[in-house]
Amino acid sequence: MARETNRIQKLKKQQFNKLIEYGTLISIDLIIENEDNKILLGLRTNKPANNYWFVPGGRILKGESKEKAFKRIAKKELNYSLSINDASLIDVYSHFYHNDNVNDLPNIDTHYIVLAYYVKQSLDLNKLPNKEHTNYRWFNKNDLHLFDNVHENVIPYFDALYHGAINISKLNDQQYVILNERRNSFNSLVWQTPVISLTAQAFLLVIALSQNVSRKAQFVAAMLGFTAALASVQLLIKHRAMEKFHAVTLKKYELLNGLALSNEKLKNHDKSFIGKIQKISSYKIWIALLSLFAIVTLLIMIHIIFPNLIIILKSLWCNFLSC
Repeated sequence: MARETNRIQKLKKQQFNKLIEYGTLISIDLIIENEDNKILLGLRTNKPANNYWFVPGGRILKGESKEKAFKRIAKKELNYSLSINDASLIDVYSHFYHNDNVNDLPNIDTHYIVLAYYVKQSLDLNKLPNKEHTNYRWFNKNDLHLFDNVHENVIPYFDALYHGAINISKLNDQQYVILNERRNSFNSLVWQTPVISLTAQAFLLVIALSQNVSRKAQFVAAMLGFTAALASVQLLIKHRAMEKFHAVTLKKYELLNGLALSNEKLKNHDKSFIGKIQKISSYKIWIALLSLFAIVTLLIMIHIIFPNLIIILKSLWCNFLSC
């Protein structure tokens, strides 16, 4: 186990400027949620992101453990004593600020690696310090569009916690199990939909392209294929959205109750060719494939209705080029 140094160092301004220019800063963001399931944002006074609504947070100092940093930042930003044991790590984020830094250095970007911690805590806004923020407000996800100056780096925090609309505080262990089973069901449906649809698409496409059936039969097969492809895309998107809704809800319950994150997406660190293939989104591939079937069947219908359309378009194109 790495030993923690007892010496916490605050860099001199010149040293810190060099760190901003050539290094990456490590910080902690506090995602404070009240009893109404709203997140605390403050209007920042300092750069970067000054005059933007942002969550409280701060930089970890050299020689400072994350536990001590969490306690110090909570006291400085909120004037409230909080322990890291009261919080749950949501995720690790990268924040980039183009030509923006705390010391107003010209043409210097700031890069933060942010440890985002979730805390369930109601606070009196009138008692919060105004050194780092001039104003405070509790936000839910629907409030974000009401302000033009809610910073884009805050949005992922709301997405992580409020993709769903279930009140987690009223969820019990039995309901958690039920939600987990429903999430698994939607996950299975996500992949059953394209497989079943592909079988139907292949059958209808054979009929639509066959020269041994009437043009009417070709058109009906193409129309059914087009309709089935669009319906499959819609159903695939819906099942995926419901699966994600349940996954985010379950993750928030796990964060709130200090459980291991069983609904977290596994990270693939394999840099081989097979590993790169595995990183490609299967969901997007199936959406693209079903969309391709819809386009092909649509073109077949157009060709059946207007058999000479391709010849006419080709003639017009040739005439256009000759001009």
